[in-house]
Amino acid sequence: MKKPNIFLAILTGFGFIVLSIICGLGSSLSLRIIDVLLLFTPIIFVLGLLCYYSFYYKSVKKIFWVSVCLTVLTMLYTYHKDEIEESYTVWQSQQFLPKNLKNYPELSSKELTQGKKTITPLYERGGYSLKKKFFNDQYQLVTLYNKSNTSFYFFKFDTSGKIIDSLSLNTAEKQKREFHIKDKYIIDTYTLSYSTWAIDGNPEFRPMKAIEGTDFWKENDVRTYISKNHLPTPTCYKIGVRNIEWRPDEQKYYAASGYESIVVFIQYGMPHYICSTNYIYSFQNTLFERTPVFPLFMKLGADDFYYSDFQSTYTRRKILPQYFLVEKAFDEGGEGKLFMQLRFNNASISFKADTYMWTSEGIALKTPTYYLTKGNEELEKFEKVDLYSNQLLQYQLLSITGQLYMVK
Repeated sequence: MKKPNIFLAILTGFGFIVLSIICGLGSSLSLRIIDVLLLFTPIIFVLGLLCYYSFYYKSVKKIFWVSVCLTVLTMLYTYHKDEIEESYTVWQSQQFLPKNLKNYPELSSKELTQGKKTITPLYERGGYSLKKKFFNDQYQLVTLYNKSNTSFYFFKFDTSGKIIDSLSLNTAEKQKREFHIKDKYIIDTYTLSYSTWAIDGNPEFRPMKAIEGTDFWKENDVRTYISKNHLPTPTCYKIGVRNIEWRPDEQKYYAASGYESIVVFIQYGMPHYICSTNYIYSFQNTLFERTPVFPLFMKLGADDFYYSDFQSTYTRRKILPQYFLVEKAFDEGGEGKLFMQLRFNNASISFKADTYMWTSEGIALKTPTYYLTKGNEELEKFEKVDLYSNQLLQYQLLSITGQLYMVK
């Protein structure tokens, strides 16, 4: 029997490497399998050596097949590592779910009542989605809902949380309307009209007053006009409207491409506007808004707040997180259901809700709660759960991952 040739053994090792890469490239799997094969290149080379020597030594043949099995299993684990670890994390999270939490009701688009407390979803009503929300000077919550671009609903809630008025705005398919809230005026930027319904209950839409000769004004022209007429900048803002075809103030069609800029401001108790075909960059919707009735309410459900404004503590007050059930794992955090309780002076309500955590500390409920109090208002934040309380209101507003609820 011929003795083994070291050169042929090395050649076989390289042949195994080339063959594995060709198989990887020819497979329907993702490029990730190529990364795994490259990671195991030294081991594949050794398998080639063992394969060559197995034809000369029986003991090496056993070692070769055992090594092949172990290598394949290890490569499969490496390839499916993320899925395996995610499945294990989900399984482990389910195993550690306390038995007393398993019967918690799930927060959904339907009302949830426990004892004295009821949670009512505000983010959606009969297929209509919540678009805007604000308080008027009578401390009434006003909400705007829309369905496609033709059906709009406004609702008005009193301080006890009851609906006291509503406004339906259904338009024809070809009639474009876009509503914005400017200092509690309802502004329609397509018909250039406004309504004071949110202020005094009058549903009529009246034409805004136009500043003449502004069609081709540029940004500096607008700024000069505002400065020259001493217009308070907090009442000015910019909105862009795509493809305006009809200008009711001039009773003629415009063929505008891109965006027109409409700067709306309140003067002499009514909305005025400057409309230019030039795009005005300076006036942002939030930058030039008047001071809201309840400043902390504007932070409800918002991620762009400064943590330095808040006090932090690990002592829970009204928001009592109890367990996070992982249903989909991320690198650090995950998506799932947060089991929690809201605790008030005279009652509490328990439930679970869909949300997500960005960190492992969040999943373990080891992140702090943030509080901010200003006058009659209090805002409490834990991860993606916000609870807004106000001494002037007989209800609280709850936001979970951007979805709004009323608690009363």
